[in-house]
Amino acid sequence: MKSIELGNRQALQALEEAFAKGKRGAMPPSQLAIFQPIEKPLSKVRHDYLSGLLHFPHVMPFLGAVDFLETTARTLDKCVDHLRGLELEAYSGDYAL
Repeated sequence: MKSIELGNRQALQALEEAFAKGKRGAMPPSQLAIFQPIEKPLSKVRHDYLSGLLHFPHVMPFLGAVDFLETTARTLDKCVDHLRGLELEAYSGDYAL
C-alpha cells in the first residue's frame, strides 16, 4: 500500500509541476502498474469474503479503500495521458488565452 500511496503522490506532484511551470517534466509510471503486486493478495481477500471466511464488517472497509485507490490510479493515469497530449510550452506566457 505504501508504494501505491507514493506513486499517487508522485503523479499528483508531476501534474502540479507541469501546470505550474507550463511545461511537462518527467511523467510518472502508470499508477495501475503499481497495483500489480497486490492483485494476488487482493484476489484472496475477495475470495475469502465471498466464501464466508471473512465477515462483512472486517473486509468492506479494506475493499472500499482499495477500490478508491484503484479509481484514483485510473484517473491519474488518464490525467497524465491527457497531459502528454497538451502542448503547454506553446502557450506558456500567452495570457490572451
